[in-house]
Amino acid sequence: MLAQGRAIHSRIRKPDFVVQNTLLNLYGKCGRLEEARSVFEEMKFKSVITWTTLVAAYAQQGHSMEALELSRKMDLDGVLPNSVTFGCILVACSYGGLLDQGWTSFTSMLPDYGIEPAAEHYVCMVDVLGRAGRVFEAEDLVHSIPAERGPLGWLALLGACRNQADAERGTRAAHQAYERYRKQSGLLVLLSDVFARSEAAAQ
Repeated sequence: MLAQGRAIHSRIRKPDFVVQNTLLNLYGKCGRLEEARSVFEEMKFKSVITWTTLVAAYAQQGHSMEALELSRKMDLDGVLPNSVTFGCILVACSYGGLLDQGWTSFTSMLPDYGIEPAAEHYVCMVDVLGRAGRVFEAEDLVHSIPAERGPLGWLALLGACRNQADAERGTRAAHQAYERYRKQSGLLVLLSDVFARSEAAAQ
């Protein structure tokens, strides 16, 4: 796919907006950040989709600080982030262990941009807190997720409890997730892993 994209790119003399965004997305997903950045810099018009695509590329490749810097430049350029942009920012914070930046972004969504956090934003923030060892705060956040958005928050908390070997909180998370989605077959596997890690940590 990358080779085909490069071949097409080399033959295009005056790429339009759609083609450039497509190439940007291709290079980003293939981890070719320099080529993605080159396409980005050549673009005369950069929409929220353009900026978000590049932010996502850096976030997914583990370049968390660069992803956040891009989001700041986007803001300075007068392009407002959308729900997807915030998802990418939170992913970057999760991968980079950037708790303060993640919390600031998450709490600014509604008051500053009028964007209601969706289930995936809560899940990302739970992951950010869990990776920072703040599972007690992650549990408080999960309790604030509207019930109609499903069990994803509880599943994310269960994963955080596994990583932190927190059997007590993990049991509560598993129970809550099971009550909301009884077909989730991986719950028992996750919970048994929580107990195994908790026992290992206690030894």
